[in-house]
Amino acid sequence: MKACRLASGLNPSEPYSDYQLALLFTKQGKFKNALASLEKVLEKARQNGEAADYGELIRTNAEFSSLTPYKRYRLLLNRFSLAEE
Repeated sequence: MKACRLASGLNPSEPYSDYQLALLFTKQGKFKNALASLEKVLEKARQNGEAADYGELIRTNAEFSSLTPYKRYRLLLNRFSLAEE
């Protein structure tokens, strides 16, 4: 993670949430990094019982794993955006 922060120009000593990193990577056009950050957010939420439906989406949707990283990222970002409204 420290290498990712340095590579993206972030200060490695500042606390950034995975969601903040995903948004930053989005602005930089680094969608694979953004996807990885969103997947971490998703996994933490799933472990806390807050996002069972997202976990089910990924486990049961065989198409999800075949999507390009950018399309997976957009799907997850859209789901998170809808959940926050």
